Parts: sequence; C-alpha cells; structure tokens
Amino acid sequence: MNARLPVVLLGIMKSGCAYVPLSYFHPPERIRSIIEDASAFLMISTKQPELLCSLV
Repeated sequence: MNARLPVVLLGIMKSGCAYVPLSYFHPPERIRSIIEDASAFLMISTKQPELLCSLV
C-alpha cells in the first residue's frame, strides 16, 4: 500500500467524489469497462499510467 493512499482517499471523500479501485491483475477490457461504467473524468495512479491512458 502506498503511504499517500490515505491522503488521496480523504481528499476524494471531502470533495464528494467516488473512489473506484482498479487492479492491474484484471484484463484491459475489464478495466476499460469499469472506467466507462463509472464515467470517470479523473484517474490517480501510482503504477503504469500509460496502461490506463491507453484504455480511455
């Protein structure tokens, strides 16, 4: 777990937004589906941001 995660989660909750956890163990099609279903307009990532960017 990243040491910054509690700070990020607190900021998300205080802003009234939602947190949708994504796992890199899921196939890219599943991640794409989750992102589209959530109508996400912002993603925060600590690993492989190029993978997430290619899915949006």
